[in-house]
Amino acid sequence: MEHKISKICWNSEGWKFPSGSKGKSAATNSFEAEYGYGHEEWLFDKARIINGYHYAFLQPLNLKSNKHVGKTYNIFLFTITAGIKYFVRQIKNAECISKEESRNIYSIYKRNGWLKEMIKEIEKAGADPTTFTKTLPDIFFNVKFKFEDVIRPEEIKELSAQDINITTTRYKLLPKTDDFTFAEISDEDNEGMFKNPKKRIRIYKVESSFDPYHDKLQNGLCALLRNYYKNEYKTVAIEKDRVDIKTKTHSDAWHYFEIKTDNPKLSIRNALGQILEYSYWPDSERAEKLFIISDNPPDLDTKKYLAHIRGKFNLPIFYRYFDMGANVLSEDF
Repeated sequence: MEHKISKICWNSEGWKFPSGSKGKSAATNSFEAEYGYGHEEWLFDKARIINGYHYAFLQPLNLKSNKHVGKTYNIFLFTITAGIKYFVRQIKNAECISKEESRNIYSIYKRNGWLKEMIKEIEKAGADPTTFTKTLPDIFFNVKFKFEDVIRPEEIKELSAQDINITTTRYKLLPKTDDFTFAEISDEDNEGMFKNPKKRIRIYKVESSFDPYHDKLQNGLCALLRNYYKNEYKTVAIEKDRVDIKTKTHSDAWHYFEIKTDNPKLSIRNALGQILEYSYWPDSERAEKLFIISDNPPDLDTKKYLAHIRGKFNLPIFYRYFDMGANVLSEDF
Protein backbone atom coordinates (compact mmCIF):
# COMPACT_ATOMS: atom_id res chain seq x y z
CA MET A 1 0.00 0.00 0.00
CA GLU A 2 1.33 3.42 -0.93
CA HIS A 3 2.33 5.87 1.80
CA LYS A 4 1.14 9.42 1.11
CA ILE A 5 1.44 12.77 2.88
CA SER A 6 -1.36 15.33 3.00
CA LYS A 7 -1.46 18.84 4.37
CA ILE A 8 -4.51 19.82 6.42
CA CYS A 9 -5.52 23.26 7.68
CA TRP A 10 -4.68 24.24 11.24
CA ASN A 11 -7.20 23.39 13.97
CA SER A 12 -6.88 23.95 17.72
CA GLU A 13 -9.75 21.61 18.64
CA GLY A 14 -8.27 18.30 17.54
CA TRP A 15 -9.92 18.45 14.08
CA LYS A 16 -13.30 17.55 15.57
CA PHE A 17 -15.06 20.76 14.47
CA PRO A 18 -14.03 24.25 13.25
CA SER A 19 -11.82 26.16 15.66
CA GLY A 20 -11.85 29.64 14.12
CA SER A 21 -9.27 31.67 12.23
CA LYS A 22 -6.58 31.83 14.93
CA GLY A 23 -3.44 30.00 13.84
CA LYS A 24 -4.64 29.43 10.28
CA SER A 25 -2.96 30.61 7.11
CA ALA A 26 -3.17 34.36 6.54
CA ALA A 27 -2.32 34.06 2.84
CA THR A 28 -4.83 36.16 0.94
CA ASN A 29 -5.39 33.46 -1.69
CA SER A 30 -6.11 30.67 0.81
CA PHE A 31 -9.62 29.33 1.40
CA GLU A 32 -9.19 29.26 5.18
CA ALA A 33 -8.05 32.91 5.27
CA GLU A 34 -11.03 34.06 3.22
CA TYR A 35 -13.74 32.05 4.99
CA GLY A 36 -12.22 31.29 8.40
CA TYR A 37 -12.42 27.51 8.20
CA GLY A 38 -11.31 24.52 6.12
CA HIS A 39 -13.24 21.43 5.05
CA GLU A 40 -10.72 19.22 6.90
CA GLU A 41 -11.78 20.57 10.29
CA TRP A 42 -14.16 17.63 10.84
CA LEU A 43 -11.48 15.10 9.91
CA PHE A 44 -11.57 13.38 13.32
CA ASP A 45 -15.20 14.01 14.21
CA LYS A 46 -16.46 10.80 15.84
CA ALA A 47 -20.01 12.09 16.19
CA ARG A 48 -21.11 11.20 12.65
CA ILE A 49 -20.30 7.59 11.75
CA ILE A 50 -22.01 5.66 8.93
CA ASN A 51 -21.69 1.85 8.77
CA GLY A 52 -18.51 1.99 10.83
CA TYR A 53 -16.85 4.59 8.60
CA HIS A 54 -16.08 8.25 9.02
CA TYR A 55 -16.40 10.21 5.78
CA ALA A 56 -14.18 13.24 5.36
CA PHE A 57 -12.51 15.62 2.93
CA LEU A 58 -8.84 16.10 2.10
CA GLN A 59 -7.99 18.94 -0.28
CA PRO A 60 -5.12 17.07 -2.02
CA LEU A 61 -7.63 14.40 -3.10
CA ASN A 62 -9.98 17.03 -4.56
CA LEU A 63 -9.23 16.54 -8.27
CA LYS A 64 -11.41 16.86 -11.37
CA SER A 65 -10.18 13.45 -12.51
CA ASN A 66 -10.82 10.10 -10.81
CA LYS A 67 -7.10 9.50 -10.30
CA HIS A 68 -7.47 8.44 -6.66
CA VAL A 69 -10.96 6.90 -6.70
CA GLY A 70 -10.96 3.29 -5.52
CA LYS A 71 -7.42 3.48 -4.17
CA THR A 72 -6.44 2.89 -0.56
CA TYR A 73 -3.52 4.75 1.02
CA ASN A 74 -1.71 5.08 4.30
CA ILE A 75 -1.95 8.85 4.71
CA PHE A 76 0.31 10.86 6.99
CA LEU A 77 -1.07 14.28 7.91
CA PHE A 78 0.78 17.51 8.63
CA THR A 79 -0.34 21.05 9.35
CA ILE A 80 1.26 24.47 9.61
CA THR A 81 0.72 27.20 12.17
CA ALA A 82 2.91 30.27 12.80
CA GLY A 83 5.21 29.03 10.05
CA ILE A 84 5.97 25.74 11.84
CA LYS A 85 5.12 22.34 10.37
CA TYR A 86 3.65 19.66 12.66
CA PHE A 87 2.97 15.97 12.14
CA VAL A 88 -0.63 15.33 13.22
CA ARG A 89 -1.64 11.69 12.69
CA GLN A 90 -1.57 8.71 10.38
CA ILE A 91 -4.65 7.21 8.76
CA LYS A 92 -4.15 3.61 7.69
CA ASN A 93 -6.39 2.12 5.00
CA ALA A 94 -7.81 5.46 3.89
CA GLU A 95 -10.20 4.66 1.03
CA CYS A 96 -10.68 7.26 -1.71
CA ILE A 97 -14.35 7.33 -2.67
CA SER A 98 -16.30 8.17 -5.82
CA LYS A 99 -18.50 11.18 -6.45
CA GLU A 100 -21.52 8.87 -6.37
CA GLU A 101 -20.65 7.63 -2.88
CA SER A 102 -20.10 11.23 -1.79
CA ARG A 103 -23.60 12.14 -2.99
CA ASN A 104 -25.11 9.18 -1.13
CA ILE A 105 -23.36 10.08 2.12
CA TYR A 106 -24.31 13.74 1.68
CA SER A 107 -27.99 12.73 1.52
CA ILE A 108 -27.60 10.77 4.77
CA TYR A 109 -25.97 13.78 6.44
CA LYS A 110 -28.82 15.97 5.24
CA ARG A 111 -31.48 13.53 6.40
CA ASN A 112 -29.87 13.21 9.84
CA GLY A 113 -29.66 16.97 10.30
CA TRP A 114 -25.87 16.81 10.42
CA LEU A 115 -25.34 19.47 7.75
CA LYS A 116 -27.29 21.98 9.84
CA GLU A 117 -25.20 21.02 12.86
CA MET A 118 -22.00 21.63 10.88
CA ILE A 119 -23.24 25.05 9.73
CA LYS A 120 -23.85 25.99 13.36
CA GLU A 121 -20.35 24.81 14.25
CA ILE A 122 -18.88 27.03 11.52
CA GLU A 123 -20.86 30.02 12.78
CA LYS A 124 -19.87 29.29 16.39
CA ALA A 125 -16.23 29.49 15.30
CA GLY A 126 -16.88 32.95 13.87
CA ALA A 127 -16.48 31.76 10.28
CA ASP A 128 -18.59 32.23 7.15
CA PRO A 129 -20.67 29.16 6.13
CA THR A 130 -21.68 30.55 2.71
CA THR A 131 -19.34 28.35 0.67
CA PHE A 132 -20.15 25.35 2.86
CA THR A 133 -23.81 25.51 1.90
CA LYS A 134 -22.86 25.83 -1.78
CA THR A 135 -20.45 22.87 -1.84
CA LEU A 136 -21.66 20.28 -4.34
CA PRO A 137 -22.68 16.92 -2.85
CA ASP A 138 -20.45 14.97 -5.25
CA ILE A 139 -17.27 16.62 -3.91
CA PHE A 140 -18.36 17.06 -0.29
CA PHE A 141 -16.46 13.91 0.74
CA ASN A 142 -13.54 12.15 -0.92
CA VAL A 143 -12.16 9.73 1.68
CA LYS A 144 -13.45 7.29 4.27
CA PHE A 145 -11.75 5.39 7.09
CA LYS A 146 -12.35 3.68 10.40
CA PHE A 147 -11.16 5.32 13.60
CA GLU A 148 -9.48 2.08 14.64
CA ASP A 149 -7.07 2.76 11.75
CA VAL A 150 -6.05 6.19 13.03
CA ILE A 151 -2.65 6.32 14.73
CA ARG A 152 -2.40 9.38 16.93
CA PRO A 153 0.65 10.62 18.84
CA GLU A 154 -0.04 11.95 22.32
CA GLU A 155 0.67 15.46 21.06
CA ILE A 156 1.31 16.76 17.56
CA LYS A 157 5.06 16.86 16.83
CA GLU A 158 7.12 19.61 15.25
CA LEU A 159 8.82 18.53 12.04
CA SER A 160 12.45 19.40 11.51
CA ALA A 161 13.51 21.81 8.79
CA GLN A 162 15.78 18.97 7.65
CA ASP A 163 12.87 16.61 6.98
CA ILE A 164 13.01 15.52 3.33
CA ASN A 165 9.43 14.33 2.89
CA ILE A 166 7.53 17.60 2.65
CA THR A 167 8.72 19.20 -0.58
CA THR A 168 5.89 21.73 -0.83
CA THR A 169 3.49 23.35 1.61
CA ARG A 170 0.71 23.48 -0.97
CA TYR A 171 -2.28 21.16 -0.74
CA LYS A 172 -0.72 18.42 -2.87
CA LEU A 173 -0.64 14.68 -2.17
CA LEU A 174 3.01 13.82 -1.61
CA PRO A 175 4.81 10.47 -1.54
CA LYS A 176 6.37 9.52 1.79
CA THR A 177 9.97 8.70 0.97
CA ASP A 178 11.51 8.27 4.42
CA ASP A 179 10.79 8.38 8.15
CA PHE A 180 9.90 11.84 9.42
CA THR A 181 12.61 13.90 11.09
CA PHE A 182 11.32 15.73 14.15
CA ALA A 183 12.67 18.93 15.69
CA GLU A 184 14.48 18.47 18.98
CA ILE A 185 15.26 20.79 21.86
CA SER A 186 17.61 20.47 24.81
CA ASP A 187 15.91 20.23 28.18
CA GLU A 188 18.29 21.04 30.99
CA ASP A 189 17.17 19.54 34.27
CA ASN A 190 19.03 20.77 37.32
CA GLU A 191 20.10 17.94 39.57
CA GLY A 192 22.00 19.45 42.47
CA MET A 193 24.94 21.35 40.98
CA PHE A 194 24.97 19.34 37.77
CA LYS A 195 23.03 19.94 34.58
CA ASN A 196 21.62 17.01 32.70
CA PRO A 197 21.00 17.98 29.07
CA LYS A 198 18.36 15.81 27.43
CA LYS A 199 16.85 16.07 23.99
CA ARG A 200 13.15 15.80 23.38
CA ILE A 201 10.85 16.24 20.41
CA ARG A 202 9.06 19.57 20.22
CA ILE A 203 5.31 19.18 20.61
CA TYR A 204 2.21 21.36 20.48
CA LYS A 205 -0.61 20.67 22.90
CA VAL A 206 -4.02 20.64 21.21
CA GLU A 207 -6.93 20.68 23.64
CA SER A 208 -10.62 20.68 22.88
CA SER A 209 -12.79 23.10 24.88
CA PHE A 210 -16.11 21.77 23.59
CA ASP A 211 -16.71 18.48 21.84
CA PRO A 212 -20.14 17.50 20.41
CA TYR A 213 -19.05 13.86 20.42
CA HIS A 214 -18.51 14.11 24.19
CA ASP A 215 -22.15 15.12 24.61
CA LYS A 216 -23.32 12.15 22.54
CA LEU A 217 -21.22 9.79 24.67
CA GLN A 218 -22.60 11.41 27.82
CA ASN A 219 -26.22 11.07 26.70
CA GLY A 220 -25.70 7.53 25.46
CA LEU A 221 -24.00 6.38 28.66
CA CYS A 222 -26.64 8.03 30.82
CA ALA A 223 -29.40 6.22 28.91
CA LEU A 224 -27.56 2.91 29.19
CA LEU A 225 -27.09 3.26 32.96
CA ARG A 226 -30.74 4.22 33.44
CA ASN A 227 -32.11 1.40 31.29
CA TYR A 228 -29.78 -1.51 31.96
CA TYR A 229 -28.19 -0.87 35.35
CA LYS A 230 -31.35 -0.49 37.43
CA ASN A 231 -30.29 -3.33 39.72
CA GLU A 232 -27.12 -1.41 40.58
CA TYR A 233 -28.24 2.23 40.56
CA LYS A 234 -31.39 3.89 41.85
CA THR A 235 -30.31 7.34 40.64
CA VAL A 236 -28.53 8.32 37.40
CA ALA A 237 -28.07 12.04 36.74
CA ILE A 238 -26.20 14.22 34.25
CA GLU A 239 -24.28 16.98 35.98
CA LYS A 240 -24.16 20.37 34.29
CA ASP A 241 -21.00 21.95 35.70
CA ARG A 242 -19.17 19.19 37.57
CA VAL A 243 -18.65 15.48 36.95
CA ASP A 244 -20.33 14.27 33.74
CA ILE A 245 -22.58 11.63 35.33
CA LYS A 246 -23.23 10.77 38.96
CA THR A 247 -25.06 7.66 40.13
CA LYS A 248 -26.29 6.46 43.50
CA THR A 249 -26.35 2.77 44.33
CA HIS A 250 -29.14 1.06 46.26
CA SER A 251 -26.85 1.20 49.30
CA ASP A 252 -26.66 5.02 48.93
CA ALA A 253 -23.07 5.15 47.66
CA TRP A 254 -22.20 7.66 44.94
CA HIS A 255 -20.27 6.70 41.79
CA TYR A 256 -18.82 9.42 39.55
CA PHE A 257 -18.28 9.07 35.78
CA GLU A 258 -15.97 11.48 33.94
CA ILE A 259 -16.01 11.17 30.12
CA LYS A 260 -13.12 11.94 27.78
CA THR A 261 -12.81 11.35 24.03
CA ASP A 262 -9.08 10.71 23.67
CA ASN A 263 -7.10 7.48 23.82
CA PRO A 264 -7.02 5.78 27.26
CA LYS A 265 -3.72 7.32 28.39
CA LEU A 266 -4.71 10.89 27.48
CA SER A 267 -8.23 10.40 28.82
CA ILE A 268 -6.88 9.31 32.19
CA ARG A 269 -4.36 12.16 32.25
CA ASN A 270 -7.02 14.77 31.46
CA ALA A 271 -9.69 13.35 33.78
CA LEU A 272 -7.66 12.40 36.84
CA GLY A 273 -7.32 15.83 38.44
CA GLN A 274 -10.92 16.74 37.67
CA ILE A 275 -12.52 13.65 39.11
CA LEU A 276 -10.35 13.74 42.25
CA GLU A 277 -11.34 17.37 42.81
CA TYR A 278 -15.03 16.59 42.29
CA SER A 279 -14.90 13.87 44.92
CA TYR A 280 -12.41 15.15 47.49
CA TRP A 281 -12.23 18.98 47.39
CA PRO A 282 -11.54 20.44 49.88
CA ASP A 283 -11.56 17.73 52.56
CA SER A 284 -14.45 15.35 51.91
CA GLU A 285 -15.07 12.04 50.20
CA ARG A 286 -18.22 12.26 48.11
CA ALA A 287 -17.90 9.19 45.87
CA GLU A 288 -17.16 5.57 46.64
CA LYS A 289 -15.93 4.81 43.11
CA LEU A 290 -14.54 7.07 40.38
CA PHE A 291 -14.80 6.01 36.74
CA ILE A 292 -12.93 7.52 33.80
CA ILE A 293 -14.80 6.74 30.58
CA SER A 294 -13.61 6.77 26.98
CA ASP A 295 -14.53 4.91 23.82
CA ASN A 296 -11.30 2.94 23.47
CA PRO A 297 -10.33 -0.31 25.23
CA PRO A 298 -7.23 0.00 27.44
CA ASP A 299 -3.93 -1.60 26.52
CA LEU A 300 -1.78 -3.58 28.95
CA ASP A 301 0.20 -0.53 30.15
CA THR A 302 -3.02 1.33 30.95
CA LYS A 303 -4.29 -1.58 33.04
CA LYS A 304 -0.95 -1.81 34.88
CA TYR A 305 -0.92 1.94 35.55
CA LEU A 306 -4.42 1.93 37.03
CA ALA A 307 -3.67 -1.06 39.23
CA HIS A 308 -0.45 0.63 40.35
CA ILE A 309 -2.04 3.94 41.41
CA ARG A 310 -4.87 2.11 43.17
CA GLY A 311 -2.36 0.07 45.13
CA LYS A 312 0.09 2.91 45.75
CA PHE A 313 -2.37 5.64 46.75
CA ASN A 314 -5.46 3.63 47.68
CA LEU A 315 -7.60 5.63 45.24
CA PRO A 316 -10.87 4.09 43.98
CA ILE A 317 -10.21 5.04 40.35
CA PHE A 318 -11.20 2.78 37.46
CA TYR A 319 -11.32 2.98 33.67
CA ARG A 320 -14.18 1.71 31.52
CA TYR A 321 -14.80 2.07 27.82
CA PHE A 322 -18.18 2.71 26.27
CA ASP A 323 -18.96 1.32 22.81
CA MET A 324 -21.75 3.67 21.78
CA GLY A 325 -22.53 1.79 18.56
CA ALA A 326 -23.04 -1.51 20.37
CA ASN A 327 -24.43 0.24 23.48
CA VAL A 328 -22.08 -1.70 25.75
CA LEU A 329 -20.12 -0.54 28.80
CA SER A 330 -17.03 -2.56 29.64
CA GLU A 331 -15.98 -4.07 32.93
CA ASP A 332 -13.82 -2.13 35.38
CA PHE A 333 -10.10 -1.83 34.61
